Amino acid sequence: MIKYLKKYPILLSALVFSRSILLASSIAELEALRGQINADKALLLQKVEEAEKLSPADEILKFKASFLFENGDYDGCIETLQQVSAADYSVNRLFALSYYYTGSPTRALYHFDMIEAEAEKAGDGETLFYRARTLEGKNLFEEALNAYGKIKTGDFALKAAERYEALVKNLPRRIEDVDSEVAELIKKAPSQAGHPEAAAAVLMDREHYEIFPDSSSVSESFKVIKIFNDRGKKQFAEVALTYDSTYADIEVLEAYTVLPSGLTRDVSPQQIRDVSKYMNFPLYSNARLKIISMPAVEPGAVIVYRVRHKSNKLPSGNVVFRYGIQGFEPFVNQEFTLKLPHSFNANTRAFRNSYLQKKHRLEPRVKKTGEGKLYSWKFPFVPEIIPEDGMPPWNEITDGFRLSTFQSWREIYLWWKSMIDDRMEITPEIRKKTAGLMDMQSDRSNAANIYHWVASQIRYVAVGYGEAGFRPHKAEEIFLNKYGDCKDQSVLLTAMLREAGLKAHLVLIGTRGTFPMLEDFPELVFNHAIACVELDGELIFMDPTAETCSFGDLPSSDQGRKVLVFFDDRYEIMETPVFDASVNSVSREMTVNVKEDESISASRKVLTKGRSDQGQRYWLKYTKPVKIKEQLEKAVNAITPDAELTKYELPDIDNMNEPCLLRMTFEGRDYLKKAGGIRLAPQWGDIDTSIVAKEKRKYPIKASLPSEDIVQTTLLVPASWKAVFVPENTDEENKWFSLSRQFRLSGNELIYTEKTVTNNEDVSPEDYAKYRALLFDLHRRTRNQAVFETAEK
Repeated sequence: MIKYLKKYPILLSALVFSRSILLASSIAELEALRGQINADKALLLQKVEEAEKLSPADEILKFKASFLFENGDYDGCIETLQQVSAADYSVNRLFALSYYYTGSPTRALYHFDMIEAEAEKAGDGETLFYRARTLEGKNLFEEALNAYGKIKTGDFALKAAERYEALVKNLPRRIEDVDSEVAELIKKAPSQAGHPEAAAAVLMDREHYEIFPDSSSVSESFKVIKIFNDRGKKQFAEVALTYDSTYADIEVLEAYTVLPSGLTRDVSPQQIRDVSKYMNFPLYSNARLKIISMPAVEPGAVIVYRVRHKSNKLPSGNVVFRYGIQGFEPFVNQEFTLKLPHSFNANTRAFRNSYLQKKHRLEPRVKKTGEGKLYSWKFPFVPEIIPEDGMPPWNEITDGFRLSTFQSWREIYLWWKSMIDDRMEITPEIRKKTAGLMDMQSDRSNAANIYHWVASQIRYVAVGYGEAGFRPHKAEEIFLNKYGDCKDQSVLLTAMLREAGLKAHLVLIGTRGTFPMLEDFPELVFNHAIACVELDGELIFMDPTAETCSFGDLPSSDQGRKVLVFFDDRYEIMETPVFDASVNSVSREMTVNVKEDESISASRKVLTKGRSDQGQRYWLKYTKPVKIKEQLEKAVNAITPDAELTKYELPDIDNMNEPCLLRMTFEGRDYLKKAGGIRLAPQWGDIDTSIVAKEKRKYPIKASLPSEDIVQTTLLVPASWKAVFVPENTDEENKWFSLSRQFRLSGNELIYTEKTVTNNEDVSPEDYAKYRALLFDLHRRTRNQAVFETAEK
């Protein structure tokens, strides 16, 4: 640094201190001295920047970078070095060390490698040491050992020797030397050839869960998973563990990958992250993820991890879980144990869906201990589920068991009611907004206005019920923040409805695809919260998370589900409605006028109701106008080639009291197929047989909710044309659906109408052959077209 001071006298003057650094006699003197030193440093930096303006030479930039580095401003050092025109040893050294300290190992290694030979020749132990540390951090252990071995003298020799010894101890070892149980599991592991559909095989899934009398708990999870292919790598290489940091934490006890060679590769601290699951929503910052990035995962590798989950409080004061023994990958071994103190009384319920050939014991083995009871389950090999299109959800496929220490539904009612009673306080702002939404026409219209406002104006955060705790936030918080999860939105909705003088209540529900609620088995089986309101002796259920769902309707996932309704003084187990097919309908009406030159002008209307309307409204709301137009242009060109969309009219998507009606007009040519003087109308109402492509099925075809699809097409042809063939009418009715296909000819007008009504009825594997033959037969019967003869010969 002296050479810079001699060259730039202005810098030398800045280094003259007003006092010498002597042994201070008190903290006060030390503080004063530190303040003076900091002031002198600031003055020096000011002088450096002044010199830089006068002469921005490389030397002054290097001096500035060195000064910033020595004072811990590594980002400033990097920024300054980037202005240097020619990078020599000193520049690359500062680059490398600064990038190392700022956590940029790839960039640091780039600069370290550029000066490695020169650093070794100069005996620069610091540079060599931190290059070795960078290699170690990137899991390049052999290279790191070699780098540490080159540091023989100097201040960093002892540090290098210590790191060398520690690294040797943690070098990849053979699995036989690490864990004999894992080694044996790998030795007996199934292969990809034996499970061609699988992405991986779970060699061991072991869970031990212990509850203590003070309601704290500890659970340990041990997983050993063999990766078969790239699908398995993508699915399992990133381990994401969810927990609620309000009461709990997760500790990674061990985690490593067993390479196909049998060597192990440990997870480094840098490969474990703890992040917020909903980082954009501070209200739910307690929902967290512990993420383990497993190293060196490839087909044939085995990932192993053991974690401990500690909780100082059971959120509900009870233990509830559901365990399915079959998954979409084969399970070789499964073990589950639960240790409960005397103060807890567990109820268990086995469930079988009868798809597994082997009937495993699903009832626990119970052993009394001095502290309470030990429940245990153990399952040998369970094959994977091979997915089929349209199959039921997982919980309707797997066998398993439920466990709950709740003794009654009233216990659940009283527990959650205590958590929601103070959540619905009304503020002046909420009261004013509620009053503004009341049109006073009727209680129903007031309820609809309030529901639609909450559903559209409070942004939904899809946090599962219980994932970030069970206690809702206060209505005031949700109203001010304008976002919330299901229970938060339902609390605000219920509070505003009550402010409007209506009887409204919160509702817990397990949506379609989750385990059903059993009236004789009290448990927390819910993943969602909604609300209901009493109107004219009727209970109307509302889901404020479904922003495009009209009042009185429900999303498909909420229909036909048993729910727990929280009345003021009691609970009731009720069932949400399954709406008739006419409520979930799509109606398409089109008129096509064929002119003498065989060009066409056409109009088309699409009217949606129920779940179809929810989807249509969502599409219209969140699609750019230009993309809507493009999609409509594609639609009319699918009807006739080279079509021109001449006009279209979109519905008012903010009017939730009316279904969406989409209108359009278009023109085109070649709507009818030509064969000399014969013209063929399109084949209307084709039957889709893709769902029955498989010859046999193992699982049912899961029915969707009742729905109705109505099509009416009016074809007007020139008066000189003659209809020579009109298809026969088709009528079909069975337990799964009904189909009516009618043709009516009047003069030069042919009207085709089709009505399909689907029922809420699964197709069982036993009925599949019959159902398949039925669809194929309908497909053949409906593959016909109206034929016209023109005056052309």
